[in-house]
Parts: sequence; C-alpha cells; structure tokens
Amino acid sequence: MFIDSFIDTFKQVGLKSVNISLDSLDKAMFHTLTGRDEFTKVHRNIMLLIDSGYHVKVNMVVMNGYNDHEITSFIEWTEKTPVHIRFIEFMPFPGNHWRPEKLMTFKDILNSISETFPNIEKLEDGKHDTAKKFKVHGHLGTFAVISTMSEPFCGGCNRLRLTSDGKMRNCLFANNEMDLLTPLRKGEDITKLIHQNLAGKYYMLGGNVETEWELHQTESHERTMMGIGG
Repeated sequence: MFIDSFIDTFKQVGLKSVNISLDSLDKAMFHTLTGRDEFTKVHRNIMLLIDSGYHVKVNMVVMNGYNDHEITSFIEWTEKTPVHIRFIEFMPFPGNHWRPEKLMTFKDILNSISETFPNIEKLEDGKHDTAKKFKVHGHLGTFAVISTMSEPFCGGCNRLRLTSDGKMRNCLFANNEMDLLTPLRKGEDITKLIHQNLAGKYYMLGGNVETEWELHQTESHERTMMGIGG
C-alpha cells in the first residue's frame, strides 16, 4: 500500500520486478477478503509501477465459490496492460480455514480461462520455475498458475525463505525453521546453519504426507502465511 511513497527508493536501489498480492478486482470483494477498504490505492499503485516500467507480477489466490468468477477479469486485464498474473491454488496455512471444496486446481483454472479465451499459448518454463506460464495470443501481459496442491513442483523447487525476524525456512509448509538472526548478531558464521537448513529440506511439501495433512495445517497455531512473508 505504500509503493507510491517508496517508488523513488526502488529506482535508486535498482529494483526491476515487484510481486503484489491482489485477490479481487472488485472493490467490495477486496474488502471482504482483506478486511480493508484499500482496493483503489492498491490498484493505483500497481498501475504506477507498470507505468514506471517495472515488471509487475500480481498474485491472485483462487478460492472456489469466492473469487473464482473473477479469473476471466484478470485475464482481460492482460490484454492491453503488460501485467503478469499468477493464479495460485488455495493452500492450507494456519488460520486460513482451508477446505478441499475451496480448492480450484490448475486444470480447473485453465479450463475456466479456455472457455472465454481459446487462443492460449504455452510459454517456456525455467528449470526451477514454480509457475506454469501462459499467454493469450495478442495480449500484452501473461498469466501463470502455481499448482502447489494439484501438481506439486517440489522436485525442481530451489526456494528458501527468510522471515522478517531472521528465521530461515526451506519450504512454505516446513514444520520447523532455522534461527539465523541470533547467531548473526553474536558475530557468528551462519553459513553452516544455512547449509544445515537446506539439507533438512524434505522431498515434497515440507514432509507433510499424512492423510488430511491440509486440515491439520490450517487448524494449527504455527505461523500464518502473513507471518512467514508471502
């Protein structure tokens, strides 16, 4: 929400690409999902970034029965605007009330788009990409789907995440994290800790393979997605 206040700083440090979360293009639905009446400012800041030449990815978490009817609206946005939409399958995190009926899969999303936009082009994905990239022929922008739940990409994922309080996580679904800030403030070498954290990365989904792990995850009291930093 504060992009307009820091865009000059972005330019000074050489920032080229920005990711922004926006789960609805409808002002009322945005308020329902976020609890904040800030849609106009968020949308205005996205356009400010695009007009200023930044590569902008907009992350839209698709929830069946909530905002899935807006998928085509996001695609329409890419027609004359060089914005890059990332449709994200609804993932279970503490406190977000995930349920299987709320999940709209990669295939569901692509089928929904194809009904209105049949001229979809598959774009090349990188070796470690977490998103499957596409483009509607003739559109300035692109779209992609992050299929964490229906088609996990764990085998090629090389992501590590550092939280705002200095904890390293080797997976969004990890059940543990490595404290780097405390030893760093003591002047200790944290290289071994980083390697240790990486070595503990599970083959898939943070080691969550038990039956109904998704329900256990969303009902736990661990870090929320906002707390992790997403």
